[in-house]
Amino acid sequence: MLGNVLLARQLPPLEFAGVALYLAFNQIGTTLGAAGAETLIVRHQLAPSRRLLGTVTAFTCAVGAGLFLIGTIVYEMSLVLAAITLVGILASAIIRVEGAYYQSKQRISTSALLIQTLNFALLGVAIIALFFEFETALIPCLLITLCFPVAAAWAWRTLTASFGQDRDRSTPYPWYEAWPIISIAAAGVLALQAERLLIPQLLSVELLATYAVLAALASAPFQILMFGVGHAMMPRLKNNESLDERRRIVRHELALISLIAVPGGAIILLVAPTLAELLTAGKYSLSTTLVGVTVLTGLGKVAYGFLAAIVRAIGTTRDLRRLNFAAWFGLAVGALAAIPASRFGLTGLVLAVGLGWAVRSILLLPAVLAALTRRAGAAN
Repeated sequence: MLGNVLLARQLPPLEFAGVALYLAFNQIGTTLGAAGAETLIVRHQLAPSRRLLGTVTAFTCAVGAGLFLIGTIVYEMSLVLAAITLVGILASAIIRVEGAYYQSKQRISTSALLIQTLNFALLGVAIIALFFEFETALIPCLLITLCFPVAAAWAWRTLTASFGQDRDRSTPYPWYEAWPIISIAAAGVLALQAERLLIPQLLSVELLATYAVLAALASAPFQILMFGVGHAMMPRLKNNESLDERRRIVRHELALISLIAVPGGAIILLVAPTLAELLTAGKYSLSTTLVGVTVLTGLGKVAYGFLAAIVRAIGTTRDLRRLNFAAWFGLAVGALAAIPASRFGLTGLVLAVGLGWAVRSILLLPAVLAALTRRAGAAN
């Protein structure tokens, strides 16, 4: 979060918009490139192996190639920036899988640290930018990308030494279950990056820079909470077959999330406009209305993340299909609503995307209720 704001202060708006696109494409490529492994590892206790590493690498290369073409053709990224993005996607996807192993062992803090590699790298590069005058997006994006292979190589070596013998290394990759998970992940990450993808097409590249500052201060905390609830709750639900205990876990997590999200949203609403002015030296200004709409959308993301984590952990194959439908339908609603809403500027577009998150949660409620009333081991 802070790294984004510090780079916004240092870089010209158009160049900072390039960094925002790099980060958006990295998140999309990393999520898709992991090939659903982060969920399958938790559900099936898969062990790290060269075969799995090869599967993820090959799939990530295909995803990265597609994003390379989209970035250069649709968003007019330079060939150099698109190539840097491609390398970052490949290493980041491996890191994401490594984090899932630690999650499956309920080593939540280590898993979270790995998955936050991008944010740590971004912050480090932003601090460097305070001492060197970067005039282009290429330098910070290159420095961030260089951090990924180092982290991926270290984590993989540690994982294979610690957990590599847990299961048969020759276990085939369960593509039959991976494809719906990939589809769900695609809808989810596109929804998370929807504003960054839509703003250059419906508004302007300059407003993409403004949104990146807004997202860092008012949206990112909710996204961290959204992923955090899934990280902590999924393995606990999966490893506990007692229906009453699962319900207790859900009630406890819901209460905890509410105590964090609601007061946190109020604080963000109060301080984000002032922080934007202060941290960017007056370069970017955020209205209270815009921040309020972003907070509302952020609460919707947390609610959906909570419901989706339950389905991903203990839902049947049918429930996963419902999750897939809800994710894509909500994405379509948000994207279509953004077209007329963009007439009201950035505020209208953010509100339209937030509508999509609300639709997802509503559609997912029946699957969640079914999962919490079904005995462990029930048929799919």
